Amino acid sequence: NTPTITINGILNTLGSTSSPVIFTSFYDDASGGDTNGDGGATSPAAGNWRQLRFMSGSTGSSLSYTDVFYGGNAHSLAPQGAVGVESATVSFSHMRVATSSTSGIALSSSDSTIAHSIFSGNSASSASAAGVAASGGTPSISQNAFSGNYIGVSLSSSPATLASNSFVNQAAEAVSVTGVLGSFTGTSGSGNTQNAIVFGNNSTVTVGWATTTLVANDLPYLVKRKATVASNSVLAFGQGVVVKGHDNRSSSAGEIEVASGASLYNAGTAPTDLVFTSLRDTSVGGTTESGLASAAAGDWIGIT
Repeated sequence: NTPTITINGILNTLGSTSSPVIFTSFYDDASGGDTNGDGGATSPAAGNWRQLRFMSGSTGSSLSYTDVFYGGNAHSLAPQGAVGVESATVSFSHMRVATSSTSGIALSSSDSTIAHSIFSGNSASSASAAGVAASGGTPSISQNAFSGNYIGVSLSSSPATLASNSFVNQAAEAVSVTGVLGSFTGTSGSGNTQNAIVFGNNSTVTVGWATTTLVANDLPYLVKRKATVASNSVLAFGQGVVVKGHDNRSSSAGEIEVASGASLYNAGTAPTDLVFTSLRDTSVGGTTESGLASAAAGDWIGIT
């Protein structure tokens, strides 16, 4: 009987900086006092309760200045997170989502907006927990801070718009993308196991008869396993983009496969306007992963 709040209509929260709305564990004495009356004998933990679950009828809901702590108890239904949104569009702003046993906010076929929020401690590696995880849809994720999660943002078949997000001390990737690439601007971070926007993962990253453009961020792009540029599509690169190729640990060597009729494009005029190099190359794009040997020929597969 793990608690879940299911929303089929409209849920609006109207918190403030000094008085947020809080959804938390029964054992959390720091919020609302000693609800279970045990004098502090028990402590809250990730997964004490399940989630706020927004269903298709909840489009138009809005959560503002709202905290969600100690949720994310795993269950058989997607999406897995302390907050789950399924086939609905919800607005989230000035949230704090922390210590979930799965992801913080998990979106499924959702065009939700997430802004000015903090995601921390959603760190379960067994659940590939992310601060924000999206499958399908085209969400907008902007001006958020991600720290101490397993992955910062995880996108699967979700060409999201990410703008001005910071990523610090994720246990794995800052950003992980499988499927068609979205838009990334102002992405910064440090201390992540992989300080990069990681893409590929044996998926097609563009759409036929369309152009996908990657622009420079503080973090480089990192191609892991195969990234296929679809037939009759263009993958374009803005000035100053750095793309690194993953090495072959865990059979993850980076490869950009350009299908028949597809092309790569860059309008630069100098050799440094676009750089393809190894994950291990610290001379451009910074140190993408610490503790690795120096760059060497054959570190990654390349462009095929």
